[in-house]
Amino acid sequence: MTDQSNIFSFYQGLFKDFLYNFTYYPITHWERFISPTFNFIGKNVEDAPTERYILSEVGSYGMQINRIINVLTVLVKKASENKDVSFTEDEKIAINLFNKLAEDAAEASMKFREERLDRMIKDLHSLKAENPNRYHQLIDRLQAEFPK
Repeated sequence: MTDQSNIFSFYQGLFKDFLYNFTYYPITHWERFISPTFNFIGKNVEDAPTERYILSEVGSYGMQINRIINVLTVLVKKASENKDVSFTEDEKIAINLFNKLAEDAAEASMKFREERLDRMIKDLHSLKAENPNRYHQLIDRLQAEFPK
């Protein structure tokens, strides 16, 4: 016959560990109400104000990563052109994966810009039907900004 107390004590121990060792630190930054930051894990909670400050003063994570990718692209290219530098097969794989990441990021950025432009064109067509005067004002502005 199975000792039921041992089975339940195992689960009771798991529940006790979860209940007493689970750390819950909800962090909500209401200045960013549209995109609040929640931290439920409790890791680096004390860094949240620093991160918010850096994001507001320096730029988004994407912009920061883009700068890092740009610098690494230059360094990888220079190292690859240097005849005195040789790479192992694993290093070549890492470089190829990095180059693919950089290309994919550039392509995604371009696609996003094209989608925004497509949306703007669609909005201008709608504006032309709804408010021709305002439409012509905006077209004149665009033509002044981007002469042929």
